Amino acid sequence: MYVCAVGDASGQGLQLALGWKHEYDWMQTGFATASCAAMGGLLWRPTNAPVQEVCHWGGSIETGRWVQTGPPTKWNWIKAGVP
Repeated sequence: MYVCAVGDASGQGLQLALGWKHEYDWMQTGFATASCAAMGGLLWRPTNAPVQEVCHWGGSIETGRWVQTGPPTKWNWIKAGVP
């Protein structure tokens, strides 16, 4: 998401520097960021899901058990609600 915003801002900055544009368009940056985030969620997530790191507390990971994305850190353990 941030890459899209930075890319759009860089492109607009170049256009301003070259005189092709006369003012910065914040709506364009917002649209570029929102559309990039939506497409990333739709296209990137299914692609990287097989290699996404997951963690689980309470035995082995089996079909039907809940897992949490991310490494087994203390913060993920707190978010999981494990006693």
